[in-house]
Amino acid sequence: NMVSYGITTNGTQLTEEIRNFLHKHNFNIAISIDGQKEEHDRYRRFANGAGSYDIVRKNIISFVNQYGNNQLVIKSVITPANKDIFRIFDEVLPLGIPSIHISPANVGSSNSQFYFTSEDCAYIKNRFVEKADKIIESMRIQAEMVDNKSGHKREYGYAPLFDLVGFKPRLGH
Repeated sequence: NMVSYGITTNGTQLTEEIRNFLHKHNFNIAISIDGQKEEHDRYRRFANGAGSYDIVRKNIISFVNQYGNNQLVIKSVITPANKDIFRIFDEVLPLGIPSIHISPANVGSSNSQFYFTSEDCAYIKNRFVEKADKIIESMRIQAEMVDNKSGHKREYGYAPLFDLVGFKPRLGH
Protein backbone atom coordinates (compact mmCIF):
# COMPACT_ATOMS: atom_id res chain seq x y z
CA ASN A 1 0.00 0.00 0.00
CA MET A 2 1.13 3.46 -0.84
CA VAL A 3 1.05 6.21 1.77
CA SER A 4 -0.41 9.54 0.68
CA TYR A 5 -0.32 12.91 2.36
CA GLY A 6 -2.45 16.02 2.15
CA ILE A 7 -1.64 19.69 2.24
CA THR A 8 -3.68 22.86 1.96
CA THR A 9 -1.92 25.85 0.48
CA ASN A 10 -2.66 29.29 -0.87
CA GLY A 11 -0.73 28.17 -3.96
CA THR A 12 1.61 31.14 -4.14
CA GLN A 13 4.84 29.20 -3.48
CA LEU A 14 4.38 26.18 -5.76
CA THR A 15 7.81 26.42 -7.35
CA GLU A 16 9.05 23.66 -9.63
CA GLU A 17 11.09 22.23 -6.76
CA ILE A 18 8.05 22.13 -4.46
CA ARG A 19 5.81 20.70 -7.22
CA ASN A 20 8.35 17.92 -7.81
CA PHE A 21 8.53 17.11 -4.09
CA LEU A 22 4.74 17.05 -3.66
CA HIS A 23 4.27 14.84 -6.71
CA LYS A 24 7.13 12.47 -5.84
CA HIS A 25 5.81 11.96 -2.29
CA ASN A 26 2.17 11.47 -3.34
CA PHE A 27 0.67 14.59 -1.79
CA ASN A 28 -2.95 15.51 -2.39
CA ILE A 29 -2.97 19.28 -2.70
CA ALA A 30 -5.85 21.57 -1.82
CA ILE A 31 -5.34 25.06 -3.23
CA SER A 32 -7.39 28.01 -2.02
CA ILE A 33 -9.18 30.07 -4.67
CA ASP A 34 -12.04 32.19 -3.39
CA GLY A 35 -13.94 33.12 -6.51
CA GLN A 36 -12.83 34.89 -9.63
CA LYS A 37 -9.84 37.24 -9.66
CA GLU A 38 -11.52 40.28 -8.08
CA GLU A 39 -13.20 38.23 -5.35
CA HIS A 40 -10.10 36.16 -4.59
CA ASP A 41 -7.76 39.17 -4.48
CA ARG A 42 -10.06 40.94 -1.99
CA TYR A 43 -8.97 38.53 0.78
CA ARG A 44 -5.90 36.71 -0.54
CA ARG A 45 -3.24 39.41 -0.70
CA PHE A 46 0.51 39.57 -0.29
CA ALA A 47 2.07 41.74 2.44
CA ASN A 48 2.54 44.52 -0.13
CA GLY A 49 -1.23 44.56 -0.83
CA ALA A 50 -1.04 42.92 -4.26
CA GLY A 51 -3.57 40.18 -5.02
CA SER A 52 -2.39 36.59 -5.40
CA TYR A 53 -4.89 35.24 -7.96
CA ASP A 54 -2.68 35.49 -11.06
CA ILE A 55 0.25 33.73 -9.39
CA VAL A 56 -1.96 30.98 -7.94
CA ARG A 57 -3.61 30.39 -11.32
CA LYS A 58 -0.19 30.23 -13.05
CA ASN A 59 1.05 27.73 -10.45
CA ILE A 60 -2.01 25.53 -10.89
CA ILE A 61 -1.53 25.50 -14.66
CA SER A 62 2.17 24.62 -14.22
CA PHE A 63 1.32 21.71 -11.90
CA VAL A 64 -1.42 20.37 -14.21
CA ASN A 65 0.84 20.65 -17.26
CA GLN A 66 3.63 18.83 -15.44
CA TYR A 67 1.74 16.13 -13.53
CA GLY A 68 -1.94 16.21 -14.47
CA ASN A 69 -4.82 17.05 -12.15
CA ASN A 70 -5.29 13.91 -10.03
CA GLN A 71 -3.55 15.36 -6.98
CA LEU A 72 -5.35 18.75 -6.99
CA VAL A 73 -8.51 20.03 -5.35
CA ILE A 74 -9.72 23.63 -5.19
CA LYS A 75 -10.98 24.89 -1.84
CA SER A 76 -13.16 28.00 -1.89
CA VAL A 77 -14.42 29.92 1.11
CA ILE A 78 -17.80 31.53 0.60
CA THR A 79 -18.66 34.82 2.32
CA PRO A 80 -21.54 37.26 1.93
CA ALA A 81 -19.21 39.31 -0.31
CA ASN A 82 -18.56 36.43 -2.72
CA LYS A 83 -21.78 34.46 -2.32
CA ASP A 84 -21.94 33.97 -6.09
CA ILE A 85 -18.98 31.63 -5.64
CA PHE A 86 -20.20 29.42 -8.46
CA ARG A 87 -18.50 31.75 -10.91
CA ILE A 88 -15.37 29.92 -9.76
CA PHE A 89 -16.46 26.97 -11.91
CA ASP A 90 -15.96 29.17 -14.98
CA GLU A 91 -12.36 29.76 -13.88
CA VAL A 92 -11.38 26.36 -12.51
CA LEU A 93 -13.03 23.79 -14.77
CA PRO A 94 -11.07 24.91 -17.87
CA LEU A 95 -7.89 24.26 -15.85
CA GLY A 96 -8.93 20.62 -15.59
CA ILE A 97 -9.41 20.50 -11.81
CA PRO A 98 -11.99 17.79 -11.15
CA SER A 99 -12.99 18.75 -7.61
CA ILE A 100 -14.02 21.98 -5.93
CA HIS A 101 -14.81 22.14 -2.21
CA ILE A 102 -16.90 25.11 -1.06
CA SER A 103 -17.05 26.02 2.63
CA PRO A 104 -18.63 28.96 4.47
CA ALA A 105 -16.38 31.41 6.28
CA ASN A 106 -16.41 31.30 10.05
CA VAL A 107 -19.57 33.30 10.65
CA GLY A 108 -18.80 34.92 14.00
CA SER A 109 -21.25 37.46 15.39
CA SER A 110 -24.09 39.15 13.51
CA ASN A 111 -21.99 42.31 13.11
CA SER A 112 -19.16 40.39 11.40
CA GLN A 113 -18.44 40.92 7.69
CA PHE A 114 -18.79 37.14 7.39
CA TYR A 115 -22.30 36.93 8.86
CA PHE A 116 -24.82 35.36 6.49
CA THR A 117 -28.33 36.82 6.58
CA SER A 118 -31.32 34.62 5.89
CA GLU A 119 -31.49 36.27 2.44
CA ASP A 120 -27.85 35.33 1.81
CA CYS A 121 -28.58 31.73 2.79
CA ALA A 122 -31.64 31.55 0.54
CA TYR A 123 -29.63 32.99 -2.38
CA ILE A 124 -26.80 30.49 -1.85
CA LYS A 125 -29.24 27.59 -1.59
CA ASN A 126 -30.91 28.61 -4.85
CA ARG A 127 -27.52 28.88 -6.59
CA PHE A 128 -26.60 25.37 -5.37
CA VAL A 129 -29.86 24.03 -6.78
CA GLU A 130 -29.32 25.84 -10.11
CA LYS A 131 -25.76 24.49 -10.39
CA ALA A 132 -26.88 20.96 -9.51
CA ASP A 133 -29.63 21.16 -12.14
CA LYS A 134 -27.08 22.23 -14.78
CA ILE A 135 -24.70 19.42 -13.84
CA ILE A 136 -27.49 16.84 -13.95
CA GLU A 137 -28.70 18.16 -17.32
CA SER A 138 -25.15 18.01 -18.68
CA MET A 139 -24.87 14.43 -17.44
CA ARG A 140 -28.20 13.54 -19.06
CA ILE A 141 -27.04 14.96 -22.40
CA GLN A 142 -23.71 13.10 -22.16
CA ALA A 143 -25.53 9.87 -21.28
CA GLU A 144 -27.80 10.32 -24.30
CA MET A 145 -24.77 10.85 -26.54
CA VAL A 146 -23.25 7.60 -25.21
CA ASP A 147 -26.58 5.81 -25.57
CA ASN A 148 -26.97 7.03 -29.16
CA LYS A 149 -23.50 5.71 -30.05
CA SER A 150 -24.02 2.35 -28.35
CA GLY A 151 -27.68 1.86 -29.21
CA HIS A 152 -28.39 1.42 -25.48
CA LYS A 153 -31.50 3.12 -24.09
CA ARG A 154 -31.61 4.14 -20.41
CA GLU A 155 -34.84 3.22 -18.71
CA TYR A 156 -35.33 6.65 -17.09
CA GLY A 157 -33.58 8.83 -19.68
CA TYR A 158 -30.91 10.17 -17.32
CA ALA A 159 -27.65 8.99 -15.87
CA PRO A 160 -27.98 6.53 -12.99
CA LEU A 161 -26.47 7.23 -9.59
CA PHE A 162 -23.14 5.57 -10.33
CA ASP A 163 -22.67 7.99 -13.25
CA LEU A 164 -23.37 10.89 -10.88
CA VAL A 165 -20.79 9.67 -8.38
CA GLY A 166 -18.16 9.19 -11.07
CA PHE A 167 -19.01 12.30 -13.06
CA LYS A 168 -16.13 14.45 -14.27
CA PRO A 169 -16.87 17.32 -16.65
CA ARG A 170 -15.75 16.89 -20.23
CA LEU A 171 -13.89 20.06 -21.10
CA GLY A 172 -14.25 21.59 -24.51
CA HIS A 173 -17.52 19.78 -25.34
